[in-house]
Amino acid sequence: MIRHLAEHQEQQSVLRANPDKPPDAIEELFRLYGSAGSLRTCVKEMRLAGVTIKPGDKVMVLPSLAGRDSAEYPDPLEFRFDRAPRHVGFGSGPHMCIGMHLARREMRVAISTMLSMLPSFRLAPDTAVVSDLSGMLQPRSLPLVWDTPTADSLDLHAH
Repeated sequence: MIRHLAEHQEQQSVLRANPDKPPDAIEELFRLYGSAGSLRTCVKEMRLAGVTIKPGDKVMVLPSLAGRDSAEYPDPLEFRFDRAPRHVGFGSGPHMCIGMHLARREMRVAISTMLSMLPSFRLAPDTAVVSDLSGMLQPRSLPLVWDTPTADSLDLHAH
């Protein structure tokens, strides 16, 4: 989510100017970038999309990929403030993540705090972000740089 905001400074600016927007924006970011997945072991041979999966094979299930389904979401790769998505990034039914409310709250606090305390940020120039997938989609590093604030843009009494 931080990477997305670093790569889309116009959206970062909208969130900075509208502190009430983060809850909807965070749901849209969870739809696009939900990171949790689960590893399953195949118990019965099956074919899926032309691929044979055999007993003992490991399969990574990423519920967040459903958030990129064009049948469910018009322009699924596009971040939209007005989407208010319903997504399965936290699972569904009996497989719903018990910690989803805490995760949402933590992300709202983290994003809101970061946007209120740090100047505009972006990826460091010539950065190639490499991510690993092992149950979680995680960047190995995320080098950020931020604009130097001017003296009159600092509100030293706000924090």
